Amino acid sequence: YHAAIPRNYMALQSKIETVKKTRPTPVISLADFRALAADCAIPLSDFKHAADFLTNLGDIIWFSGKRSRLAETVVLDSQWLARTFATIVSMKQNFAKDGQLRVDALKHLWLTAADKVSAENGLATSAEQRTNG
Repeated sequence: YHAAIPRNYMALQSKIETVKKTRPTPVISLADFRALAADCAIPLSDFKHAADFLTNLGDIIWFSGKRSRLAETVVLDSQWLARTFATIVSMKQNFAKDGQLRVDALKHLWLTAADKVSAENGLATSAEQRTNG
């Protein structure tokens, strides 16, 4: 069974690629993602299907379950998230205990992970941005 991919879904994929390049981290709110979809002429009635489609392709990560704490967040780059988690797991300093990460440790981990991901992408590290900004 082969179904044609709607052009507005492809337009949303393209818009996602553009937005990813303009953000220090490829994470946006669900409201902002809905606005991107609306800009691509995806009606609200078709939004969930479009978002689920892009999630299944691996283009985005959206936890659409009503019970998910992350339902209001959309990750526009699944590889970025995987690299960030890999950085956290492979850090020499262990901020996790029994597989759980304390919220107060996130500020240390997130900056370190973001610095590494930024460097890998050839961008100015967030440390340089903080120093020069």
